[in-house]
Amino acid sequence: PQPQPEPEPEPQPEPEPQPQPQPVDAPPAWDASKVYVGNNEVTYQGNVYRAKWWTQGEDPTKSGQWGVWELVGPAPSPTSPTEPEPEPTPSPSPSPAPQPEPEPTPSPSPGTAPGGGQMEALENLAQQLEEKRPQLEASGKDGIFVSEQPDSSWVTSTVYKLDDMIAGIRRMVENEVDGLRFFVGENTSEQELAYGRVNLAAFLAQAMQESIRYDVCDENNWDMIDGGYPIANSCGQLGQSYQDYDESPYKCQVDPDMTFTASTNAKWWGAPPPLVCGPKSKYPATGYWNPY
Repeated sequence: PQPQPEPEPEPQPEPEPQPQPQPVDAPPAWDASKVYVGNNEVTYQGNVYRAKWWTQGEDPTKSGQWGVWELVGPAPSPTSPTEPEPEPTPSPSPSPAPQPEPEPTPSPSPGTAPGGGQMEALENLAQQLEEKRPQLEASGKDGIFVSEQPDSSWVTSTVYKLDDMIAGIRRMVENEVDGLRFFVGENTSEQELAYGRVNLAAFLAQAMQESIRYDVCDENNWDMIDGGYPIANSCGQLGQSYQDYDESPYKCQVDPDMTFTASTNAKWWGAPPPLVCGPKSKYPATGYWNPY
């Protein structure tokens, strides 16, 4: 018999080089003089912290569980960029046989409405608010949507209404605001619903203190200096500069020629009129509103 030739081994393809991990940079160091807004991250004393809302000068290590700063974790160690390894010269390889095209995977059908399980919790909360409508819309100082008058009496607010609040919360659950939603609970368990009610109560308490009480939707002139209310408070109060909130995702583009007058203002005794903001070319100097 004739000897059979040994088959030649097929050349194996060269392995592709694996991508090298990229160095991770730590967020900038915390600066007590800088203004931070929600989701800004800083590095301080070896850890990374994330701001929950507007803050300035608050030490991240002293924020606590309910404070403005949230501990993210240890700051990444500084690393030097990895030198890329030279690519090996590939050996000549035979052309591979054509492979059949894989069947496309069908796209999944749309899931639940935005907010996931929060939608059921939202409907539950809306029903509870409707059941409490008489108490929520009560007049007098024990009501929710009431404002204080110069004579210390309380009347129903002309700006804030229960139906508007429910509609607003619904929008903030169904639609993200800067990647976040108003939390009303993840499902209809009693514990989750309790979390949602507490969140709503905190929101209402802040709104009652800042806005509903004064029946306003614009900034009040309230920062008294040397016995008067500076007219320049429209540009910033408590040492702030409103137009310099450069990192806020909600900031409008600054128009240096814009003139704007607020539509509402507080009505306490001696309260200043609505704030007015305009360019220095139109208002080269400002004074004080004397409440006396």
